[in-house]
Amino acid sequence: MRIRPAYEQFTLRKGYFCTEIGKYLSVCNIDLIMNFNKTILLIFASCLVLLISCKDEIEEPNIDFGFEYFPMEQGKWVVYEADSIIYNDFEEVVETTYLQIREFIEEEFVDNEGRPAVRVERSYRYDPNDNWNLQDIWYGVRDSSTAERIEENVRFLKIAFPPTNGKQWKGNTYIDNTDPELEIYKDDWDYTVLSTDATYANGSVNLSNVLEIQQNDFETFIEKSFSKEMYAKGIGLVYKEFWNLETQTIDPNCPWVECAEKGFIYRQRLIDHN
Repeated sequence: MRIRPAYEQFTLRKGYFCTEIGKYLSVCNIDLIMNFNKTILLIFASCLVLLISCKDEIEEPNIDFGFEYFPMEQGKWVVYEADSIIYNDFEEVVETTYLQIREFIEEEFVDNEGRPAVRVERSYRYDPNDNWNLQDIWYGVRDSSTAERIEENVRFLKIAFPPTNGKQWKGNTYIDNTDPELEIYKDDWDYTVLSTDATYANGSVNLSNVLEIQQNDFETFIEKSFSKEMYAKGIGLVYKEFWNLETQTIDPNCPWVECAEKGFIYRQRLIDHN
């Protein structure tokens, strides 16, 4: 049996030692890397959980789209008083009429475009003590972007959602203003939201947060066209005013009420609702 010299034995032991130390260091490095990766993953998972928790706690923005300005519930009714001044240029007379109008949502249905729609019965009476007489049928349509009214088969875009101050849209875009009977809607009106926080009071009702829409405001020396409507949440239309006048009397100091020769002034006011 060969006995290794002391230096050789030391060298072998040294090599073995170095080898074992190397293995140990390699294992340590692997453990350190794995522990580091686990720590990063743990931190990432904690941040992710925290982020999700914070997201759940953040409330969604409360956007008021204004759908309540245009109710669509079956059984809803409103009553208006309306008056008009009619300037008859043929007979050269001025006539004033007064009546009450009742609108009743008789039916809800889906139109041919798949949109929610309602059938509105409109009844008139010329004396508050008289019975209501069904006069005609109008329709209302509302989707996520607009509220429409079909009045005497004429389609109006009454409201663009959500209504915000200064917002504009072409409310008469579906009207053929080349039709002589619809000439009063000429000039492609720009409907404009004047206010979403107006007030309206007429002795019968007192309302706040009213939507005020100016539909047209055009005037020359011989012609005047003005139209606006006001809407209240949960009620719908509460006020309407429409001037369409012509004159050949060119006098800037003469009020239209006195100098008009042809046309009408129409006002409609809410007096009751459910």
